[in-house]
Amino acid sequence: LPLADAPAQSAPPCQFILGFATLHNLDTADTGSCLDNQAFAANGDAQEHTTNGLMAWRKADNWTAFTNGYWTWINGPNGLAKRLNTQRFSWEANPDNLPLADAPAGHTFYASSYYTANTIYCDDDPGWRSLSPAYLVSYPSLAAAEAALPGYHLHQAC
Repeated sequence: LPLADAPAQSAPPCQFILGFATLHNLDTADTGSCLDNQAFAANGDAQEHTTNGLMAWRKADNWTAFTNGYWTWINGPNGLAKRLNTQRFSWEANPDNLPLADAPAGHTFYASSYYTANTIYCDDDPGWRSLSPAYLVSYPSLAAAEAALPGYHLHQAC
């Protein structure tokens, strides 16, 4: 008897998992659909191609992002954030000292050093005026304030 041709089996469809799934679900329109499954590099970093760009995860600092080659979307401490590829956020590693996407120019930032405090105020936010002078600290930039006060958050943008 002649052997019948076996039906061709298709590969299972690609899928986003873990941090890539989270990032994709936050902005499906910009990230697009997966083209392949995530793959790991020798250093442990992961990448996954999409119809609109590339998902990337950096093992060293658990950084997860999507880029279309011009913009980068990051699942940051305050949710999804978007910046140019030539910028960094104040809360990102920045060994190349790229310009900060979230650094308002010409503002002073205030906070309380009291042990229960956790809020940074821009100088145009009247909330800082209610801080106790005994604990009042100021910084020349948001990046400086966040570096000095881990765990604090900005009350409202300048």
